[in-house]
Amino acid sequence: MQLNKTLLLATIVISTTFVSCKKDYTCNCTATVNVPMFGPTSTNSSTNIKATKKNATKTCDDAENQLKSEVGTDGTASCELK
Repeated sequence: MQLNKTLLLATIVISTTFVSCKKDYTCNCTATVNVPMFGPTSTNSSTNIKATKKNATKTCDDAENQLKSEVGTDGTASCELK
């Protein structure tokens, strides 16, 4: 019985140690599009994300991919997680 309690306590301590905490991150994106007769036009955006670093990185990467698909070959786009 004592071994079961010790094992249960050890399992709880180990599992809470490896649980990732959600933190505040910012995804900063920049897009530049070449507009005919006006030249390059840039826009910046920042989005706050409260998540684990892994999920925040994925969200910011997804935003960058979406922005790149919208800009296409007429410009550039990039996002950075801070």
